[in-house]
Amino acid sequence: MEITALQFEEMIDRLEKGSGQQLVSLQEAKLLLKEDDELIKEVFDYWSRKRKTCKGGSLIPNVKQEKRDGSSTSDPYVAFRRRTEKMQTRKNRKNDEASYEKMLKLRRDLSRAVTILEMIKRREKSKRELLHLTLEIVEKRNAMPDFGSEVMAEALAQRALVKPVYTIPIIPLSSSNQYRHQDHLDMKDYKK
Repeated sequence: MEITALQFEEMIDRLEKGSGQQLVSLQEAKLLLKEDDELIKEVFDYWSRKRKTCKGGSLIPNVKQEKRDGSSTSDPYVAFRRRTEKMQTRKNRKNDEASYEKMLKLRRDLSRAVTILEMIKRREKSKRELLHLTLEIVEKRNAMPDFGSEVMAEALAQRALVKPVYTIPIIPLSSSNQYRHQDHLDMKDYKK
């Protein structure tokens, strides 16, 4: 008789689950297993011997739990006991006025930092644009034939010849070394 380990385990498991605290009879085992009679007899004999030698009664280990009525036992092997004292949960942070003000200050500081970074970004763009323009001017001047600056000197001389359209006469005051504009002269100063 050949049987796989998985089939053997399934047969033992059915016998264990069907028996409870008392052993099942051979007739009940035949109903549970539904296999060949010789195979059932050998597995049943093996199972009953193992069950008698096992002190706990069952071959499948059970987890000991506390009784439902809440009676406490001093058995150290009982798992999942109910707590006698209530566990303290984590306290929530109070939403008080001080923490709210700190959050507002943090928000204001972060918005200022963002504004400053945007301004720095604009400044750096302007600097880059100025650098490109300066480079363009230098390249254009270099391309011109005015290496001795004769054209520049001529343009400055023409500018110096042109007189401004408006003139403001400055008249010295008799009492001091200061000069005053003609519109601000008093009548007394004018009579002198």
